[in-house]
Amino acid sequence: MVSEITALDTLLYQIGPGQLRLERSADRLQVEPDRLAQLLALYAASGAIVSSAVQVCPQCDQVVDRDETGRFPCDLCDGYYALNETESEVVYFVSSASETSQSRERIKIMETKFKTPDQASPFELARIAPWDHTLASTDITVESATLGDYEQSRIWDLLERYGICLFRMGAQSADDAVVFELAKFIGPPTEEQNLFRGQLKLIQPTAEGRVNSGDTAKDLGLHVDGTQHEQQPMALIFQYITDAKLGAQSVFVDAERVLFDIDEPQRHRIMSDLARPDAAIFSKSGMKYTGPIFSISALGTVSCRIRLDEVIQVHPDCREHYDFLSERFNQEKYRLSFRPREGDVIVFDNWRVLHARDEVFGRCVRAHNRMWISSMKANLKSKHWLGVRGLRVEDVAAIGRQNGIR
Repeated sequence: MVSEITALDTLLYQIGPGQLRLERSADRLQVEPDRLAQLLALYAASGAIVSSAVQVCPQCDQVVDRDETGRFPCDLCDGYYALNETESEVVYFVSSASETSQSRERIKIMETKFKTPDQASPFELARIAPWDHTLASTDITVESATLGDYEQSRIWDLLERYGICLFRMGAQSADDAVVFELAKFIGPPTEEQNLFRGQLKLIQPTAEGRVNSGDTAKDLGLHVDGTQHEQQPMALIFQYITDAKLGAQSVFVDAERVLFDIDEPQRHRIMSDLARPDAAIFSKSGMKYTGPIFSISALGTVSCRIRLDEVIQVHPDCREHYDFLSERFNQEKYRLSFRPREGDVIVFDNWRVLHARDEVFGRCVRAHNRMWISSMKANLKSKHWLGVRGLRVEDVAAIGRQNGIR
């Protein structure tokens, strides 16, 4: 797929602006015409090219236009044809090279939407790509001077696929308005975050800050947010205002990757066991919640409510499976680790992606804004998915039964 896109992308650069003929281009690229048509459909969907039906000269294969008499003259062979004497063909009109390039990243993700169920894997059908330490921060970055329709679409593509997106807005300071603008096309913010009241919380870790929270400068273990609330926030937005120059590496781990690296029968046992209503007690800052570690989300996907710190107390009958998962989550091979720049905004799936932070060193104070997104915008629920996906129907059903869903 990548090599095909690269070859076609090069061809479009050479043609644009201009027109592309299917049969000729398929021969040039050494691909089947049907496959090229499928790839071109992706470019058309992303706006880089436009398809149109045309008439072709039967003698020299030249595209011909209708004249005022209703017939089709051909300048190349001097032919003059009626409509029924010409041949019909779909031709692709290529935009400028810059527009083609802008569309390329979206095409890699969109291709799965053109596959039939028998062609696509469970991950492709679920529009999800499990990842580990080989994922680079640049793979999830959208860098732009604006936050328009294209940037919003790209952010959603990455958020749905990888569960995380880094938005870097050029020539823009860390303004609160950027966070609120992002929330507008994701979902409504919560009005409280643990004991904090408000939609946007400023977090400045110190050595004396509360342990197991963003307020501490010490190591912060892997966790998802909102575990003490009955409704766990769907997504988080972190905006980095100032950053420490030593330590303070942000760490993210994909629960999808960790879970699917476990053999299927064992994964089924673990997830269904940890889906029982009394699997864990989450206690922090005087707040307490008892509930499952895996549950069915409002979108029908699986939500992961797990922490690798003292906030969680696991039921003795679930301890063996929880300890097994904890060891897996803490393996270095699953960690995406980097230090965000000042002004960066990271949006991530709080039902799927665990986050942590290394100890903060030095005199430079790190500060970031945090917003919890409670749920997905109503008009997006039929378009996007978040949470752990790609599971077998029987796995999801077992989790639902353990949750008490009948």
